[in-house]
Amino acid sequence: MSAIRPEEFIIKNGTPVLIRSLELPDWQTQMEFRNLFKMESIFTWHSPHTTPQEDETKKHILTALTDPKECFIGAFVGTPETCTLIGQIGIHRFLGRDHPWTEHAARFGMAVLRDFWGQGLGMRLLSAMENEARRMGYKVLHAEVREANIRAIAMYKKFGFEITGMQKKAARIDGFYHNDLLLFKELL
Repeated sequence: MSAIRPEEFIIKNGTPVLIRSLELPDWQTQMEFRNLFKMESIFTWHSPHTTPQEDETKKHILTALTDPKECFIGAFVGTPETCTLIGQIGIHRFLGRDHPWTEHAARFGMAVLRDFWGQGLGMRLLSAMENEARRMGYKVLHAEVREANIRAIAMYKKFGFEITGMQKKAARIDGFYHNDLLLFKELL
Protein backbone atom coordinates (compact mmCIF):
# COMPACT_ATOMS: atom_id res chain seq x y z
CA MET A 1 0.00 0.00 0.00
CA SER A 2 1.34 3.39 -0.92
CA ALA A 3 0.12 6.67 0.49
CA ILE A 4 2.50 9.59 0.71
CA ARG A 5 2.35 12.20 3.43
CA PRO A 6 0.44 15.24 2.10
CA GLU A 7 2.57 18.31 1.41
CA GLU A 8 1.31 21.87 0.93
CA PHE A 9 3.33 24.53 -0.87
CA ILE A 10 2.97 27.65 -3.03
CA ILE A 11 3.96 27.50 -6.71
CA LYS A 12 5.67 30.40 -8.50
CA ASN A 13 2.42 32.11 -9.52
CA GLY A 14 1.25 32.21 -5.87
CA THR A 15 -1.25 29.34 -6.09
CA PRO A 16 -1.41 27.05 -3.06
CA VAL A 17 -1.03 23.39 -4.06
CA LEU A 18 -1.44 20.16 -2.12
CA ILE A 19 0.50 17.06 -3.20
CA ARG A 20 -0.90 13.78 -1.91
CA SER A 21 -1.73 10.25 -2.98
CA LEU A 22 -4.78 9.89 -5.18
CA GLU A 23 -7.64 8.26 -3.30
CA LEU A 24 -10.69 6.45 -4.62
CA PRO A 25 -12.98 9.51 -4.20
CA ASP A 26 -10.60 11.36 -6.60
CA TRP A 27 -11.70 9.23 -9.59
CA GLN A 28 -13.89 11.96 -11.10
CA THR A 29 -11.33 14.78 -10.86
CA GLN A 30 -8.73 12.35 -12.26
CA MET A 31 -10.96 11.64 -15.28
CA GLU A 32 -11.56 15.38 -15.77
CA PHE A 33 -7.80 15.98 -15.56
CA ARG A 34 -7.06 13.31 -18.18
CA ASN A 35 -9.76 14.64 -20.50
CA LEU A 36 -8.33 18.16 -20.28
CA PHE A 37 -4.65 17.19 -20.47
CA LYS A 38 -5.07 15.03 -23.55
CA MET A 39 -6.54 18.03 -25.40
CA GLU A 40 -3.74 20.39 -24.34
CA SER A 41 -0.68 18.43 -25.32
CA ILE A 42 0.77 15.80 -27.63
CA PHE A 43 3.25 14.93 -24.88
CA THR A 44 1.08 12.12 -23.53
CA TRP A 45 -0.20 8.67 -24.44
CA HIS A 46 -3.76 9.77 -23.64
CA SER A 47 -5.26 10.34 -27.08
CA PRO A 48 -7.94 12.98 -27.71
CA HIS A 49 -9.86 10.18 -29.43
CA THR A 50 -10.27 8.10 -26.26
CA THR A 51 -12.35 8.69 -23.18
CA PRO A 52 -11.27 7.39 -19.77
CA GLN A 53 -13.83 5.07 -18.23
CA GLU A 54 -15.03 5.28 -14.62
CA ASP A 55 -14.33 1.62 -13.83
CA GLU A 56 -10.84 1.76 -15.39
CA THR A 57 -9.99 4.96 -13.49
CA LYS A 58 -11.18 3.54 -10.18
CA LYS A 59 -9.23 0.33 -10.81
CA HIS A 60 -5.96 2.23 -11.43
CA ILE A 61 -6.39 4.30 -8.27
CA LEU A 62 -7.33 1.25 -6.19
CA THR A 63 -4.29 -0.66 -7.50
CA ALA A 64 -2.03 2.24 -6.54
CA LEU A 65 -3.55 2.29 -3.05
CA THR A 66 -3.26 -1.46 -2.42
CA ASP A 67 -0.16 -2.57 -4.35
CA PRO A 68 3.13 -1.98 -2.47
CA LYS A 69 5.00 -1.29 -5.74
CA GLU A 70 2.56 1.16 -7.37
CA CYS A 71 1.67 4.77 -6.55
CA PHE A 72 -0.37 7.68 -7.95
CA ILE A 73 0.55 11.12 -6.63
CA GLY A 74 -1.62 14.12 -7.43
CA ALA A 75 -1.21 17.88 -7.23
CA PHE A 76 -4.48 19.56 -6.21
CA VAL A 77 -5.78 23.12 -5.97
CA GLY A 78 -8.92 24.28 -4.19
CA THR A 79 -10.58 23.25 -0.97
CA PRO A 80 -10.85 19.61 0.12
CA GLU A 81 -14.52 19.66 -0.95
CA THR A 82 -13.84 21.20 -4.38
CA CYS A 83 -10.29 20.09 -5.13
CA THR A 84 -9.13 19.98 -8.73
CA LEU A 85 -6.28 17.82 -10.01
CA ILE A 86 -3.71 19.92 -11.92
CA GLY A 87 -0.85 17.42 -12.14
CA GLN A 88 -0.07 13.80 -11.46
CA ILE A 89 2.76 11.32 -11.45
CA GLY A 90 2.49 7.55 -11.28
CA ILE A 91 5.03 4.90 -10.31
CA HIS A 92 4.59 1.48 -11.88
CA ARG A 93 6.45 -1.80 -12.11
CA PHE A 94 8.89 -1.80 -15.03
CA LEU A 95 7.02 -4.51 -16.95
CA GLY A 96 3.64 -3.69 -15.46
CA ARG A 97 3.80 -6.90 -13.45
CA ASP A 98 6.04 -8.76 -11.02
CA HIS A 99 9.17 -10.21 -12.54
CA PRO A 100 12.29 -11.21 -10.58
CA TRP A 101 14.65 -9.62 -13.10
CA THR A 102 13.01 -6.20 -12.96
CA GLU A 103 11.87 -5.88 -9.34
CA HIS A 104 14.53 -3.17 -8.84
CA ALA A 105 13.18 -0.98 -11.66
CA ALA A 106 10.18 1.35 -11.87
CA ARG A 107 8.60 3.29 -14.71
CA PHE A 108 6.83 6.56 -14.18
CA GLY A 109 4.64 8.91 -16.11
CA MET A 110 3.88 12.53 -15.31
CA ALA A 111 1.44 15.12 -16.61
CA VAL A 112 0.80 18.75 -15.62
CA LEU A 113 -1.91 21.01 -17.02
CA ARG A 114 -0.54 23.66 -19.37
CA ASP A 115 -1.60 26.58 -17.13
CA PHE A 116 0.80 25.25 -14.49
CA TRP A 117 3.85 24.61 -16.69
CA GLY A 118 6.98 26.45 -15.53
CA GLN A 119 5.68 26.89 -11.97
CA GLY A 120 7.95 24.36 -10.23
CA LEU A 121 5.19 21.77 -9.94
CA GLY A 122 6.98 19.16 -12.05
CA MET A 123 10.05 19.27 -9.81
CA ARG A 124 7.87 18.85 -6.69
CA LEU A 125 6.08 15.88 -8.25
CA LEU A 126 9.40 14.31 -9.26
CA SER A 127 10.77 14.77 -5.75
CA ALA A 128 7.69 13.17 -4.15
CA MET A 129 7.82 10.32 -6.68
CA GLU A 130 11.52 9.67 -6.13
CA ASN A 131 11.11 9.59 -2.36
CA GLU A 132 8.24 7.13 -2.66
CA ALA A 133 10.13 4.98 -5.19
CA ARG A 134 13.02 4.69 -2.74
CA ARG A 135 10.63 3.78 0.07
CA MET A 136 9.16 1.04 -2.14
CA GLY A 137 12.64 -0.38 -2.69
CA TYR A 138 13.22 0.66 -6.29
CA LYS A 139 16.83 1.22 -7.34
CA VAL A 140 16.34 2.74 -10.80
CA LEU A 141 13.72 4.83 -12.61
CA HIS A 142 12.83 4.72 -16.29
CA ALA A 143 10.52 6.89 -18.39
CA GLU A 144 9.97 8.22 -21.88
CA VAL A 145 9.58 11.81 -22.96
CA ARG A 146 8.53 13.10 -26.36
CA GLU A 147 11.60 14.55 -28.09
CA ALA A 148 9.74 17.80 -28.85
CA ASN A 149 9.00 18.36 -25.14
CA ILE A 150 12.05 20.60 -24.62
CA ARG A 151 10.89 22.02 -21.26
CA ALA A 152 10.32 18.57 -19.76
CA ILE A 153 13.66 17.29 -21.05
CA ALA A 154 15.45 20.22 -19.39
CA MET A 155 13.57 19.57 -16.13
CA TYR A 156 14.40 15.85 -16.15
CA LYS A 157 18.08 16.56 -16.80
CA LYS A 158 18.11 19.14 -13.99
CA PHE A 159 16.61 16.48 -11.72
CA GLY A 160 19.44 14.06 -12.56
CA PHE A 161 17.95 11.92 -15.32
CA GLU A 162 20.06 10.97 -18.29
CA ILE A 163 18.91 10.25 -21.83
CA THR A 164 19.89 6.69 -22.70
CA GLY A 165 18.30 6.21 -26.09
CA MET A 166 15.52 6.96 -28.50
CA GLN A 167 12.43 5.19 -29.74
CA LYS A 168 12.20 6.46 -33.30
CA LYS A 169 8.73 7.19 -34.64
CA ALA A 170 7.21 6.12 -31.31
CA ALA A 171 4.05 8.12 -31.97
CA ARG A 172 2.17 9.16 -35.09
CA ILE A 173 0.01 12.18 -34.33
CA ASP A 174 -2.02 13.97 -36.98
CA GLY A 175 0.06 12.32 -39.69
CA PHE A 176 3.44 13.30 -38.21
CA TYR A 177 5.92 10.96 -36.51
CA HIS A 178 7.41 11.82 -33.11
CA ASN A 179 10.41 10.27 -31.42
CA ASP A 180 10.47 9.46 -27.71
CA LEU A 181 13.64 9.74 -25.64
CA LEU A 182 14.38 7.13 -22.99
CA LEU A 183 15.18 8.46 -19.51
CA PHE A 184 17.07 6.75 -16.70
CA LYS A 185 18.07 7.63 -13.15
CA GLU A 186 19.79 5.50 -10.53
CA LEU A 187 18.51 6.03 -7.00
CA LEU A 188 21.61 6.16 -4.83
